[in-house]
Amino acid sequence: MQKKAFSLLAFSAIAIGAGVGLSSCGAPSTGADYLPDMGVDTRGVEITFWTGFGDTVSGQLNQVIEDFEEATGIVVNHESIQGGYDGLAKQINLSASSDTYPNVAVGYPDHMASYRDSDIIMRLDQFIEHDGDIPATREGTATDPNGEGTFEELPAFDYDDFFSDYKTENETLEYKEDGTGYVLGVPFNKSTEVMVYNATFFENPLIIEAGIKLPETWDEVLTEGKEIISWIKGKDGFGKIIMEDGTVYEDMKDVPTHEDPTHPGTMLTDPILLNLDNVAEDSFYPLSYDSQANFFITAVRQWGGAYTEVDPVTLEGKIVFDNDGAKAALTKLNELYEAHVLGIPASFGESSYCSAHYKVNESLMNVGSSAGVNNCAAAPAFDSKIAPVPYNSADSKFVISQGTNLILFKAHSGDEELNDKQLVASWKLLKYLSQVGNGKFAMLSGYFPTCEMAQQDEGYQEFMNAEPGRGETEAYTLQRYAAQVNNNVYMDEEEAWTKFVDPGFSGSSFIRQRVDTITGQVFIDGKSPEEVIRTIYNDLRDYQ
Repeated sequence: MQKKAFSLLAFSAIAIGAGVGLSSCGAPSTGADYLPDMGVDTRGVEITFWTGFGDTVSGQLNQVIEDFEEATGIVVNHESIQGGYDGLAKQINLSASSDTYPNVAVGYPDHMASYRDSDIIMRLDQFIEHDGDIPATREGTATDPNGEGTFEELPAFDYDDFFSDYKTENETLEYKEDGTGYVLGVPFNKSTEVMVYNATFFENPLIIEAGIKLPETWDEVLTEGKEIISWIKGKDGFGKIIMEDGTVYEDMKDVPTHEDPTHPGTMLTDPILLNLDNVAEDSFYPLSYDSQANFFITAVRQWGGAYTEVDPVTLEGKIVFDNDGAKAALTKLNELYEAHVLGIPASFGESSYCSAHYKVNESLMNVGSSAGVNNCAAAPAFDSKIAPVPYNSADSKFVISQGTNLILFKAHSGDEELNDKQLVASWKLLKYLSQVGNGKFAMLSGYFPTCEMAQQDEGYQEFMNAEPGRGETEAYTLQRYAAQVNNNVYMDEEEAWTKFVDPGFSGSSFIRQRVDTITGQVFIDGKSPEEVIRTIYNDLRDYQ
């Protein structure tokens, strides 16, 4: 099997280079191209690191940070800012004028664009070029420069080792005079979308015999979805319990039980295929889709359209989704919605996710973030597995790539020696989290490795290739299944998938918020694709 880094999604305009005048809100003592003394000893230096992760991921990240501190002697003050990624970006932008921003943070490309406009972000080109100036060894230990022994610095940084698509979004925010992009960040936590499905249902012999299979294309979602609904109705199964052998019971109290052979005296319910006890026909959708912004943006790509573009000279972004591809996608997907085979969060009275409804069999497939598949864990009620997202045609297998990058900010202490130590210490944190410790973080969190070093990390390979079971939770097993789909399908050249990233620019997150409403307006409000796009364009007139 051949692997590819990922297929790149280039801008429609070719970068010809530009110098952009940026205003400085504060008075940082180092410029964006400042090269500190890379050979400075950073043991004992304290740096601040801001993220927008929740408690679970923050706890997992702290384990990796502890490893970094032990390996380097650098003290990292990690703070998770309230409000998630958007709250983090807001706090950093507010701190720009007072020079109270952190040394390191995570961020999306549109957030990075705002830091570029505030003139607080460091270009990383000089750090990459001069990483070799850091001595390989020093006298002493990580915590005591005067101790006995030899201290080893981190391995050399290999920028070429990163998967190419993850690098692209960091190199398309600001351009040099020769038209190449400055490097404004390094990849950190990455995810994509996958389809969680009810394996208990799809792998049942009765379902296989009925000719029902897991769909791969949107056309198949329509046909298979109709077949699923027809099969359940043929059993008069809505509001009832369908057993593994096809027997139907009116109520759970009627379902037979048997003794647990491993725990005599303990009674277990006989195997259930679908518990539809509380599921009415009008609340059932064979496939549900979590993120409506991702749904629209991906569908536009799959039907041959474009979503946004960036002018490489002015660095201003614009919307370009008033095209035939977007309208064809919405028309086709609305057909699926009207056939009741496709549901979105609003179909279930939700604003964001469908996972809770997947777990109670109101859908049998759910498309969502690979980093959130644990939310679909439903065992022991039924077992789940992971498949690629549906696509439009074999030559349009697009799936979105998401996640943040590590950003280094300008120093602002007023002390040149301290500035150099903090900058180099911060650079080492970027090196460690993006490469040396990235495999462990991916294994713990469910995100994907950002580079070959992390992908081939012994611990990550052991995690990805292990057999299910061994007492692990279903949530952890689903994370492994998602990693396998990413590695064996999305990254396999022969499978011909494109993991795309749209360019980031100031305002792109606002555009994303507006397009999040498009599918709901078409599916639920009954508006035509042309009408909805026209309305959205009117709202986003500043980005045309």
